[in-house]
Amino acid sequence: MNTEEVIDGTWTLRVPDCEDGVWRVELDRLWIINQKFRRARFDLVGGPTVLVSAQDLDAAIDFSMPPAKMRCPVQIDPERKTINGFSVDLCGDA
Repeated sequence: MNTEEVIDGTWTLRVPDCEDGVWRVELDRLWIINQKFRRARFDLVGGPTVLVSAQDLDAAIDFSMPPAKMRCPVQIDPERKTINGFSVDLCGDA
């Protein structure tokens, strides 16, 4: 489960799964909704570490899925600065 600790408002998550420069991870939907973090720090294994605001991450994740689907697929493309195809402010090598 992706319930790493939030320290100083930053949630850090290691993302090892990469294909063609896009890192993929499934996040626990309820955990994201209920946590109080200001930014997420994704350690993209074999690539950069990026920061994204909680607001941008929230906008990029599809929470319209049926409530029974508790895992949210997330695709992070640091080169295009997108999450799930949405342009976000990704700060590289955070």
